[in-house]
Amino acid sequence: MSDVIRRIGNDARIGENVQIWNFSYIGNGTVIGDNTKIGSLVHIDYGVKIGKNCKVEGMAYIPPLTVIGDGVFLGPGVVFV
Repeated sequence: MSDVIRRIGNDARIGENVQIWNFSYIGNGTVIGDNTKIGSLVHIDYGVKIGKNCKVEGMAYIPPLTVIGDGVFLGPGVVFV
């Protein structure tokens, strides 16, 4: 993980080799699988589950309780509604 400011919820579970970049927010109860990359300025709300080997590009928004499978790519600025 980078050494820049980011917020990770107290009970979030982060897998092995996960990269979380600048100014990202990871909500409480979030689970992020191994080898996943989270870009800058990403907001992942509470209870989200992200699989292994995923990539979430910068400025994406993932709302509460969203489930994302293994090997998924989310491009820059993706917003789930």
